[in-house]
Amino acid sequence: MDNVSVSKGVFAFQGSYRIGRGKKRPGKAPLFNESWYKAYKEVWSTIEKSTQKINSDIFARISEDLKSYVSSINYDDLSGEIPTAILLTGVNLPDHGALFQMLARKFQDITSHIAIIQQRDSYSLKNMMEETVFQLINNSRNKRTEIQKNHCTSSMLNAWYQEYGSNTPLLIIIPDFESFSAEILQNFILILSVYSKTIKFVLIFGVATAVHAAHRSLPHHVTSKLRVQVFQAPSQVKSLSGVLDGTVLSTETPFKLTGRAFQLLTDIFLFYDFSVNGFLQGYKMCMFQHFYGKNINSLCCNDDNIGSRISALRSEDLDEIKKLNSIAEYVRKLPVTKRDSLNDEEFKLREVYAKAVSCAITESQEYKECLQYLGFISKEELLTKLDAMKNIIEISTEEKLLADVKLDLEKYREVIRNASPEVTKENTEVVDPGEKLNRAQLKEKLLKLSKKHSISPYKQAQTDVINYLDQKVFSIYLKNPALLPGSEIFFFNDGNAVKHHIVGSPRAAIHTGLNNPQAYLDCSCCTVTSQQPIVETMPDLSLIYKLHLEGRRLINMYDWLQSFLAIVCPDQSGEERREVDPELQARFTRAVAELQFLGFIKSSRKKTDHVMRLTWGCS
Repeated sequence: MDNVSVSKGVFAFQGSYRIGRGKKRPGKAPLFNESWYKAYKEVWSTIEKSTQKINSDIFARISEDLKSYVSSINYDDLSGEIPTAILLTGVNLPDHGALFQMLARKFQDITSHIAIIQQRDSYSLKNMMEETVFQLINNSRNKRTEIQKNHCTSSMLNAWYQEYGSNTPLLIIIPDFESFSAEILQNFILILSVYSKTIKFVLIFGVATAVHAAHRSLPHHVTSKLRVQVFQAPSQVKSLSGVLDGTVLSTETPFKLTGRAFQLLTDIFLFYDFSVNGFLQGYKMCMFQHFYGKNINSLCCNDDNIGSRISALRSEDLDEIKKLNSIAEYVRKLPVTKRDSLNDEEFKLREVYAKAVSCAITESQEYKECLQYLGFISKEELLTKLDAMKNIIEISTEEKLLADVKLDLEKYREVIRNASPEVTKENTEVVDPGEKLNRAQLKEKLLKLSKKHSISPYKQAQTDVINYLDQKVFSIYLKNPALLPGSEIFFFNDGNAVKHHIVGSPRAAIHTGLNNPQAYLDCSCCTVTSQQPIVETMPDLSLIYKLHLEGRRLINMYDWLQSFLAIVCPDQSGEERREVDPELQARFTRAVAELQFLGFIKSSRKKTDHVMRLTWGCS
């Protein structure tokens, strides 16, 4: 055979590989040279480096605590007990593998004898012990002591440690404690305790729930062999906040997520998987969706590169920028004479970029609640917040533009600092009992008197500074980025465009693949139309699926087979076939078995020659 048939499930198609043909090294894709791809790689590289630093900083405290614990162990005071650290990681920590790998790297300056034991390596006590000894010996810096795994036993470890151990601790990490067999763990710990007087063991257990999970798995005669100390890992919500503050919301990152796209990623994190890595991969997908095939988005870069990127734009790129909704609205508002004289060179020199990430902050309910909060806080707290605002302006890149705001804040701060919180006594007007007033006049006079209330100098100064911040600062500088010219270059808010990439819909995908296989196979032989929804060249599973959609709750297997034969052998249609070709029988049986595996049908106990449909409304 010259051609090799390639199949994926039942979707069989002819491959293009020829036997004897040598493999070719794939060349560099043309998109690597595109300006939009270079901008995408540059921005993602910045985010990736910042994320690694932030994660290292977030977990620095727990890693330092664990290192300090391991370094300070005094084995002479343990009386044969094994020092054990229980790290509480939380129920939802899908990134725990990366966490324990990072911890292992941190321990390299204390000991090079480290073993990370996964659940897949502990289906038996023998296998778990072999894997532990193999990693402890072969991961050491002394490569002359490498041995085969089938020779790795506890007695071998003891002999090796006496000769090469150099009195350094042997660190054994079990990242997912709850997934291990309790019986295997008990026997494993008891074996280690036998050699604990001659070998310096240290155990680290990653526990997702609580400390009582360890006591539930290990009885007293086992826990008595351990000297336990508990540590708490930072929560994933804290990790995500650090990543957002340091990368996504940082002014160092020109690309911003807003609106539905940002809400989609945060909802997936909070309500689905609590995975920071998953959030970053979704963010990466949004970035790629934003940059892909759009050279104008190469302008989404740092200030240092903006000049060269603008100069590299072609005439058609500038025309595409002018078609952006925000740019078109901006040009429309220009005077007619200026609009007519707006050539490409003048268009390049206009700086119309924004760094804000929130939409309509001053119109949100949270903003109004913050202003109310400022009216309730004490004098000392208000002065502290004014100092914080002043410090933010001083370190801001826009300090020159906010110079007037800084001076005004200093003036308001001085007034508030000297203002007295006591209310000054004033002569208050009262209602004369002898004055004759009707009900309407009395009501009006009481209303006027209620509005005349005395306030302290501090309260007046507090009200003045809140009104200033609201009307002169926040409402001017906290603009909606969607209203700024060129915002489409820097902001991405189309959550629906990336939702089908991030949030899987397996049922819809299976239905599409079976009902219209051309959507995935991209072949002309499976083309279906409204007049001909079933064609004989479709995969067998698709034929069986479409026929089962036409059936009732119970499907007769014999009738189903006859319908299948009528499609694959149309030349004999209309005749009942008692004798069926074994090959066609096998194809039918296999397709039915695969449909049952996918969960669309199951065997019926009422009638042995029938199957029962399990899904409705898919057709």
